Amino acid sequence: ITLGAWLKASGKMKISCKRDGSATVRMRFKNLVPNALYSVLAITRTIPPGFDAETIVALPFGGVPNIFVTNEKGKARFKRTLAACPMDPTPNGSQILFIDIGFHSDNNVYGAVPAPVLQTVNVFNPDGSVFSSVLGSGTVAHDHLDFFITGTPVLIDE
Repeated sequence: ITLGAWLKASGKMKISCKRDGSATVRMRFKNLVPNALYSVLAITRTIPPGFDAETIVALPFGGVPNIFVTNEKGKARFKRTLAACPMDPTPNGSQILFIDIGFHSDNNVYGAVPAPVLQTVNVFNPDGSVFSSVLGSGTVAHDHLDFFITGTPVLIDE
């Protein structure tokens, strides 16, 4: 994988919200990594059970399975029917911020959610340097594309 090939990736997402409150979401991708495993996650602002404050949680978009495999040209499609329009806040105030398309370079998806709660993990190297990541230990996933639902990127504070 070269940087040039990685940056050529593109996708389109169409959300059709219906009068009954449900929605259909269709995604088409091209120039992703050929013959590769990807996941589709809804990055959501919510207060999960057991938490006192709002945080950011990655959830399988539309339930599981939330994965797709690209063809030999790096093309793929993903379709979901949802019980609610993803642009609307839920009754408890939760809101989808963006849809994340993650490439799994080790061909493993680690269950439904590779990074349940986006919290910073610090890895202390023997040379004294520190590596910080919001992905859980052992997770090998690479954000390839994002579709913003709220319309603006959100900064995650510690």
